[in-house]
Formats: sequence, structure tokens, C-alpha cells
Amino acid sequence: MMQFIVSLIMVVLVALFAGFNMTERCDINLIFYTFKNVPVFLALIIAFVVGVVITLPYVFLKRHQRVARKKEKHGARVSPVMPTSTSSADELSANIDAQSPRNNS
Repeated sequence: MMQFIVSLIMVVLVALFAGFNMTERCDINLIFYTFKNVPVFLALIIAFVVGVVITLPYVFLKRHQRVARKKEKHGARVSPVMPTSTSSADELSANIDAQSPRNNS
């Protein structure tokens, strides 16, 4: 419910911003073409959306790398031992001890 209220407030603020800046116009010059008389609020919203679209692949790539590193770190440290129905707790403990690196100091 709180997220809905915050979203509603944001929509109202954007609508107010757009309404008050409806008469303000600007020209947007892209190297080969110029858009004339574009409302300022529209230019700002488009710039924001383009920024989000450009940023999203980097965010997802960074998250993917972090998850891969975490899996690699945990996978190298502990190798799972699956007990069988005939294994006792002592045999399972012996298997884990055999797989762990020994400190010879």
C-alpha cells in the first residue's frame, strides 16, 4: 500500500512539473538534425529514459559478475558430500575431513 501511495505522489509531481513547463520550449540539436520547439519537460523525461536504458546493461552485468564470484568462492571452499542410506555419521565426518585441506605447520 505504501508503494502505491509513493507512486501516486510521484505521478502527481511529474504531472505538475509537466503542466507548469508546458509553455517552455527548447531546441534539441542532434548532430545531423535539430528538433525545434520541444517542451522542456519532454526533453528531460527523454534524457532520463535514455540514461536508464544505457545504464541497465551495466547494472545487470555487475550483478551477474557478483553472483558468479560468490558461487565460485563458495564452490571452491566447500564441496558437498551427499550421504548414502548406508553411510553413518562417522563415515560422513571422515569423508569431510579427507576432503578438507590440512595445515601442516
